[in-house]
Amino acid sequence: MPDKLLQSCSVPTCPNRAAPGGRGRCAEHAKRYRKERLSSKERGFDARWREISKEYLAYHPKCQATDEAAVRDHAGFGDVSTETHHLVDYNAGGTDDWSNLQALCKRCHSRITMHRVQGR
Repeated sequence: MPDKLLQSCSVPTCPNRAAPGGRGRCAEHAKRYRKERLSSKERGFDARWREISKEYLAYHPKCQATDEAAVRDHAGFGDVSTETHHLVDYNAGGTDDWSNLQALCKRCHSRITMHRVQGR
């Protein structure tokens, strides 16, 4: 079986190829990302958060995403929710209140987070 073709680094303007295991980044950017990224605990996702998330997902077993991509991906049925998403991030003043949470499947959470990171 042929090797998977390497894609470009996901960092804008970087001319390098993505490194295997670099999560879409070249070796240099992957190393810098690992070094600079705060731990989940340092970002506010501690044992208390895990308990809140677990309870929220128990009450909301289906993905709550309603955008066009979610409707297409779920074929109208909704996938099982596995991740709890903050509608307003901690760093923007968001809280763990249920009114600020949304239960999402992995695919929708990744898509929504990437759009947020890219500023869309």
